[in-house]
Amino acid sequence: MEDKLRELEGRTSALERAVIRLQGQVDDLASTVQSDWLGIDGAAAYLGVSVRTVRRYLATGKLQAHRLSGRGLRFRREDLDAYLRPVTPRGGAPSGEPPQ
Repeated sequence: MEDKLRELEGRTSALERAVIRLQGQVDDLASTVQSDWLGIDGAAAYLGVSVRTVRRYLATGKLQAHRLSGRGLRFRREDLDAYLRPVTPRGGAPSGEPPQ
């Protein structure tokens, strides 16, 4: 009986270690996903505008949002970076800079 108890305790310890290891992997994955996706408040802060402006950008098609797992709107960081990237008009000078 004691041998069976020790065997079960050993299995339990191994399972607990496996669960802890897997939880760490899940946490790492979650932090990666979280860093790549922002909510509407985070997107507004990232762009330096108000939430109202972000909603206006969505309505006019300037930004694209996604719904992940039925939660609120999520914005990919790379989409926000693309929005912030300067646009080069046909003349060759980035917008906001005078042509030379």
